[in-house]
Amino acid sequence: MMAAVLRDAAEGELQPFPSLIAYVARHEARPAFQTALEAQLVPFRKNAARYRRPRADAGGPVG
Repeated sequence: MMAAVLRDAAEGELQPFPSLIAYVARHEARPAFQTALEAQLVPFRKNAARYRRPRADAGGPVG
């Protein structure tokens, strides 16, 4: 359930639903959730530089 909420909820969309905001906060605070999320993000952080585009103001080509 958390994957669906986190994937689909845009910033501020949950404001009308305080109980859902509390639900998300409870799950994000769980140590198991934090561990799983950190493990999931490791390969993204490891490979992020490979996919970054040069900034327009850095003098390089904009891709």
